[in-house]
Parts: sequence; C-alpha cells; structure tokens
Amino acid sequence: MFKRAIPVLHVSNSATAEDFYCTRLGFRRQFAYRVDDAKPDTCYMGLTRVAANRADRFTDVGFWLAQAEAD
Repeated sequence: MFKRAIPVLHVSNSATAEDFYCTRLGFRRQFAYRVDDAKPDTCYMGLTRVAANRADRFTDVGFWLAQAEAD
C-alpha cells in the first residue's frame, strides 16, 4: 500500500519554478541535483512545505527540467 505520493512536475525553467514555489507558496528547497553545477538547468529539485492541516504535516514536490536536445 502506498502511504505517500510525491508529484514530479516538468518545468521549463528551474530558477523560475523555485522562485514561484518558495517565494509565493512557502516551500523550501531541500535539494537540487544538476548535471553541471555551473548551469542552472538540467536540474532535479525537491521542495517541501509544512502543511498545518495534514496529519504528516509535510507536502513534497519534485521538479525535473531537461533541456531539449538539438536534432
């Protein structure tokens, strides 16, 4: 039985997504794994937010941004 589902959202810009979720919605970045630390994208990022109305009190979301490959 599943006890928790964590959505993974595909976004076009990880910095914009992080700013929106952290600044406007109150999430905190827990980790960010980048292929190249000198570049903001490609990135897999995890955010959490304390939710007062839930039994486990945490809401998690993950983001995946992959750059389009040139043909």
